[in-house]
Formats: sequence, structure tokens, C-alpha cells
Amino acid sequence: KFNKARHDLAKYAMARKSLPPLKDLLLMSRATWNGSDNTVFYYGHSWSFIYWLIKQGKRDILDKYFDELMKGRTGRQAFDAVFGQGKVNLDELEAKWKLALFSDNYGG
Repeated sequence: KFNKARHDLAKYAMARKSLPPLKDLLLMSRATWNGSDNTVFYYGHSWSFIYWLIKQGKRDILDKYFDELMKGRTGRQAFDAVFGQGKVNLDELEAKWKLALFSDNYGG
């Protein structure tokens, strides 16, 4: 379900360049996430990216990532399994997601 508040948070933070690149967000430790003044924006950023993936029919990326975590892999290992060399191109994915975010059009 579309969450306008989370979308607006993500868009605002991205416009201000106050969020880390998607790779850094995906690899962020719980301590860093919870200890930041930007935590509320991290939620918006994360929600927006996940919502976009689902609307684009790319839920399999999420499923694979979470499956790796459920197997007991570290965040880094799960990240490498999905976005490592020869896998999903995270830079391309991030660019397409940002375009959707800024155009207010998640597709689907």
C-alpha cells in the first residue's frame, strides 16, 4: 500500500542529499541505523525502495536477500549473494528507483 508520509520523507531526504547511497543503507549496522539523527529518513528511504521493487515486479530480489538473512548469513553475505559481482546491478537499480521517487511514479 502506498504510504505518502514515507514517500515524502524519502523524497525530502534524497533532495537534501542527507541519506547514504543505497549500498550503504543496505549494509548499515543496527547501531548506526538506531544511533543516527536520520533514522526517520532511513525508514522512508527503505520503504520507498522496497515499495518500488514490488511495484516493478522485482520482489524476487527482496525474497533472495531475506532468504539469505534467514539462512543465518550476515548482512554483508546476503548483500553479496544478491548484489555481488555478476549479480543484480545495484547502481542501475538505484538510479531507476530514484527516478521513480522523484517523479512520484513507482509504476506497476
